[in-house]
Amino acid sequence: MVANWQLLGFTLDTGGSRNHQLAVMETVTDKTGRFFFPGFTRVNFRLEKLGEEDPRVLIFKPGYLVTTGQSSYPANGPDPSLHRKSRVNGRQFKLEPAAAEAQTYVQRFALVSDMLMDLSVGGSLGEAPRLLSAAVCEKRQLIAIHGKRFLFSVPGEGLVDPQCAHS
Repeated sequence: MVANWQLLGFTLDTGGSRNHQLAVMETVTDKTGRFFFPGFTRVNFRLEKLGEEDPRVLIFKPGYLVTTGQSSYPANGPDPSLHRKSRVNGRQFKLEPAAAEAQTYVQRFALVSDMLMDLSVGGSLGEAPRLLSAAVCEKRQLIAIHGKRFLFSVPGEGLVDPQCAHS
């Protein structure tokens, strides 16, 4: 699991540029399947601000459909900057085994690639080493099973050489 508090820079479009992270945390589940990210206080010295979706949480287990959770603060509502709370807090997630149709799995796996791209651009890729290694192994597994039919990128792939169980 990775939680990312993405800072957005000013752009003329509505989304803002994703250049840095205020914080990135990575964790794994305990033996009961629970995971935890500690609370923190961090001053943002940049001109960028947190978006209305942060923190974004990505849940990835090889062989299962990728799941995400994010906050959703109203754009016209009060500024939640000082009191953010994740909408995934206390929620239970049921991971679904990867569909027999590989295209569906690869489409959902793109969420992992997107998160790694955000971390890479922001210089925070090193904050999620487990996710990066697992993503590289999963890409190798998909290519071994399906060939290069579902070729996709894993940002930072060249930075790790994981020992994949299926390699």
